[in-house]
Amino acid sequence: MTDAWVGIESLRNSLDVLVSHMGLWVVEKRRYRAGWGSAEQHQWKRLWDALGVAPQTAQYLAETLQLRWEDGHLNVAESLAGQDTVGVITQVILSLWRFKGFTKSRWLTVGQAARCYLCAELTGVRDLVQHIQLDPRAKTWHLNGFARVKPAVLRLFGATALVSRPADALMSLLMEDSRVTRRVRDIKDCLVQEMRWLSELPHAVWSTLAKVCGYDSGGDFSEKCISAAHTSVGFIHFRILKTVESRPWSLCQGDIAANLAALKSEEEPHDDVTRKVWHCLQLGWPSFTDLVRGVDSWNDLEWDTKETEKQHANAATLMRFHPEYTLETMTSRSMTMQANKLLPRPTRDEKALAQVQAKIEKLRTRQVEKAGGRHLFVKELFESVESQVRLRGAQAMQGYNKRVIKVHGKAWAEQSTQARHHYNVRALEMQDRAYSNRILVQGLTCLTGWACQCVRQQ
Repeated sequence: MTDAWVGIESLRNSLDVLVSHMGLWVVEKRRYRAGWGSAEQHQWKRLWDALGVAPQTAQYLAETLQLRWEDGHLNVAESLAGQDTVGVITQVILSLWRFKGFTKSRWLTVGQAARCYLCAELTGVRDLVQHIQLDPRAKTWHLNGFARVKPAVLRLFGATALVSRPADALMSLLMEDSRVTRRVRDIKDCLVQEMRWLSELPHAVWSTLAKVCGYDSGGDFSEKCISAAHTSVGFIHFRILKTVESRPWSLCQGDIAANLAALKSEEEPHDDVTRKVWHCLQLGWPSFTDLVRGVDSWNDLEWDTKETEKQHANAATLMRFHPEYTLETMTSRSMTMQANKLLPRPTRDEKALAQVQAKIEKLRTRQVEKAGGRHLFVKELFESVESQVRLRGAQAMQGYNKRVIKVHGKAWAEQSTQARHHYNVRALEMQDRAYSNRILVQGLTCLTGWACQCVRQQ
């Protein structure tokens, strides 16, 4: 696994080097070959689909371009001879070589990384790396890690690319909605569909991938992959579906009232949650309808690690900035942060009202009605000087405020009587608008206070 990680990271860190040498390499290695028949086109389209290529790109690769690395050349369809295919081939290759990284603690993207690498292997990435390493001017410090992609790593990539399909599909499903108890049927259908898709892959697809990854034959490769996929689906059933189908989670599946009625007639169960529900049924409190409603609310519980990750992030950040904290201190701080999550938080409406109140308070502090013609003149003088100073750079902007304040009195005195009268008239108009705005602000203040009371009462 370490060699696989190093190989992927070497390609990710050397993508600029690969792109800079790709054009010349495509010109040297491009070769036109006879086009495929409909059967071969269908098989290669299934192959690109299996490797996660976008449907439109997979169709173009299989039917039009017919791109594949074979016999030391980058083969394309003979029907494209005479056209400028270098740019097209380069763009298609770059769309395929989107190398995905992964970590030892997060293996969710291993399948995506393996599928992307196999796309690169089918389009000649190994030969391009050798081509770059022969260039003495090329920067190959990161690219040297590609040598760790050995036959064992290729076999790992080949198996992971297809075996991970059921698990990847399940994770995509749960990332949309992690309420497992509501999606049990969707999960089962998803796993069945992925296993059926895997078992129905054409033999030619298995043979092509087996040849690339170093397996003995397509039959041997398909047998191992399907067996491993069954194992992964069995593990998913053990960790998720078996838990949902057992108590207490089975109580919220199907007819909840019938499930609770059956539980009431049974002996005292062993698990804590089911035993509490059983005691409530025996006592008759709360009412049966309330119990049904409460058990049904379990279906809204999310089966993810979001809250756990948040708590971990808080504690990790605290430890990063305070490495001297002892175990007792970290335990106390972690308990405090967890209890803090239980305290009430401002709702979205309350946050919006707080923003409106802040704007109203800001408007209230403005005393525009006290401004005269001279104040308006100084305001425009600042705007004029600021626009001129900005053109001269940051150094010219230093201290220009003090200079304007120092000379504005003389500039105001130099204004004609008519000009000063014009400023005074505009100031009076501004005061009238300020008075109207103040009345509006007072009305908004009353309305906001009433809205806050309604939100708190809800």
